[in-house]
Amino acid sequence: MKAFLHFLLIEPFEDRCFGGYVFGFLMWLLLAFLLVVAIGLSLAVVDTAYLPTKESDGVVIGHYYRPQYVYTSYIMVGKVMMPMTHVHKDEYGLIVSIEGQNGSIEVTHSDWNKIKDGNQLNCEYGIGRVYREVEIKSISTK
Repeated sequence: MKAFLHFLLIEPFEDRCFGGYVFGFLMWLLLAFLLVVAIGLSLAVVDTAYLPTKESDGVVIGHYYRPQYVYTSYIMVGKVMMPMTHVHKDEYGLIVSIEGQNGSIEVTHSDWNKIKDGNQLNCEYGIGRVYREVEIKSISTK
């Protein structure tokens, strides 16, 4: 492994040619990119894994609606491109303020119509360890 990394990251600069410099620079960029992705994924897992659940009152500060949409992607099956149709259903959600922080939760259409802005809700939620974002697990009306 050490020899492979030396070949990719050090030897291109020893050739003292333009192509070697470009290849070496691209390899260092690729290494930096992979490190950033690995660190970001690690932080995301640490942030959201096994959050302690809290219970508190929250206030509805907004509603959102994303309409249904359909898109088609294609996959290769043998020598034939097969279409795959993806359907995303309507999404109804509430934006809730809990202890000065905002979080959102997806609800049913009937709950979305019943719950108005300013209503108080009993919320079960967790707050991320790293990014401090609110993740609402469930709500119930008072």
